[in-house]
Amino acid sequence: MMEDHPLASTPNPSSPCPRCGAGDDSGSRLPWPFTCGRCGESLDYRVVHDLSEDDFRRLALEGPGPVMVDFHATWCGPCKWLDPILQELARESRRRVLIARVDVDEAPEATRSLAIGSVPTVILFQEGEEVDRSLGVEPDRLKAMIRALPQAPSFSGDSGQPMTKPNSQSSE
Repeated sequence: MMEDHPLASTPNPSSPCPRCGAGDDSGSRLPWPFTCGRCGESLDYRVVHDLSEDDFRRLALEGPGPVMVDFHATWCGPCKWLDPILQELARESRRRVLIARVDVDEAPEATRSLAIGSVPTVILFQEGEEVDRSLGVEPDRLKAMIRALPQAPSFSGDSGQPMTKPNSQSSE
């Protein structure tokens, strides 16, 4: 991970800001989304973040969430189909959920403890607990999982029509 990447030193509830070093003087948790009171630095919710096993633990299992995590593998074809769908959801979720991915080959403990038996598996965490799970490439299911969150976003162009897989060819 690059040193200046926003997750290189993801703040856990009482750590200093990774950008300016300011601490939380009150000793209370940093607000979700993790935001610095001095400089305003926060995780960018418009992109999908690649997490190490430690970052996953801090954000999804120890953070107040919501965090949607795609457990994937670099060798998995369906996982590659899911990537642009997750990118779209990240852009459209309007900061209601942080979307991230974890490579199962790089995170064996998390994979084992969550009983990830196939990829892609997408799990939604809230307050450190798994609240929903999707197996395979299910874009409409992922939208529904996000919509079920309190104050869930609506998605632009959401007409109830299923999203298509990237590079799918129209029969017209």
